[in-house]
Amino acid sequence: MADVIQTIVMCAVTGAVGILVKVIFDKMSKKLDGILTDIEHSKKTSLITLHDRLMQGCKQFLRHEMITADDLENLTEMYDEYKALGGNGAVKVLYDRICQLRVVDQAEMDRKLIGDL
Repeated sequence: MADVIQTIVMCAVTGAVGILVKVIFDKMSKKLDGILTDIEHSKKTSLITLHDRLMQGCKQFLRHEMITADDLENLTEMYDEYKALGGNGAVKVLYDRICQLRVVDQAEMDRKLIGDL
């Protein structure tokens, strides 16, 4: 009789542990889904922000027909991240044109900007 009771208790404990594991797994799965959704939203937000910033920056330097080495490096870093996030070719067209601009020092850029006022 003791063996039967021990078997029943073991089955009950095993069943309870199984249910507990499932509940914990379900909660963790839902939390992970939320985290993955947040990551996708952050990625999309970063992509949109980089797209806007790159388009504005590229257009500005194309208007000036020159760029400083620091500005080119900054745009290149942004463009590389934009591409890594899956950015499209609209920015690439402008970025490629930026890379062809004459690179000047900051003093020359400042003179150009003052002259454009």
